[in-house]
Amino acid sequence: MKSITIHGIDPKLDKKIAEKSLEYGLSQNKTIKYLLQNTLLLMLSWILRLFMYQL
Repeated sequence: MKSITIHGIDPKLDKKIAEKSLEYGLSQNKTIKYLLQNTLLLMLSWILRLFMYQL
């Protein structure tokens, strides 16, 4: 599985990730993957709805 590194994360964002990790009971890595996946899927559903609405 591919790994990535994100440099220069804002301290406020870092704190929010840590808070979400505790809330979800997941590691920070798993929390970030969960948030990315769900955000991207949500964006895709919005795009598809917009496309379908325009037909």
